[in-house]
Amino acid sequence: MTDINNAEFNAIVIRAIGSDTPEAKKRAVNEALALLYTTDTLKKWAQSISTGRGYRDTHGVHDIEQVIAEKVLTSLREATPDRSNRITDWLRFLHGLAVNAVKDYLASSQMTVASKMSGLVKRRDIIRRTSKELLAKTGSEPTRQEIIDAANAWAIEHHKDARKQGLLISEEDFAPAGMHAMSLDEEPYAGPATEGDAESSAEAQLALDRVRKVAEDLFPGDISLRAVVDAWVGCIAAAERPSQANIVKVTGLSATVVRGALANLNDVLDEVRDLFA
Repeated sequence: MTDINNAEFNAIVIRAIGSDTPEAKKRAVNEALALLYTTDTLKKWAQSISTGRGYRDTHGVHDIEQVIAEKVLTSLREATPDRSNRITDWLRFLHGLAVNAVKDYLASSQMTVASKMSGLVKRRDIIRRTSKELLAKTGSEPTRQEIIDAANAWAIEHHKDARKQGLLISEEDFAPAGMHAMSLDEEPYAGPATEGDAESSAEAQLALDRVRKVAEDLFPGDISLRAVVDAWVGCIAAAERPSQANIVKVTGLSATVVRGALANLNDVLDEVRDLFA
């Protein structure tokens, strides 16, 4: 990685702000952003900020880098001569904006709901695998408590902080809302069906139906958002990150369209966040 030259970057930003025409400003802003990319400054910011906030998904850092890039680009485009006179170190100023942008992103409904649903998928897979192993070993279907004990013993042995990673199983994981609602191929052994299980499954489907309804109410006729909502849920169900890149791949929509739809999805999830608390 090449360290960015602070003076060079400041000079480019000042030139952008003082440009006589929109075209000249656009060229200078793009030059400033290119310098941040070629020196890996945005990547380093994404890594350090996400780590500092306890986010250690290395694959997700790319999404955070995009969040930072969009914030930087917007800030430079909107910068005025008056602001330029008050800022002497643009790198430090933009880094501060990046910290706040990442903080908001990680606290967004889109991230918190995805994290909760992904945790359910992970634990569901552990339950399924453990129940099959116990059945093969003992020749009889294991009880829920036997599955919990064996699964948690495995998780603690093979992971440094199984609890923090959301890998420890509890009784609630045998009939969670997300488990039934995401239409996964196999159901883990969960014991005899009960009225409570059926109610949980029904409530889960109603929750996802409500997400789709709120999306339609807030953004009527938005076909792209509908496709992105389905792809977002589908990615989580398949244990894949619901990143912009993955959703672009699934839907075939452009990155620009998906980015806008994901912003709208966050508004939708804000309205139904209580369903995933």
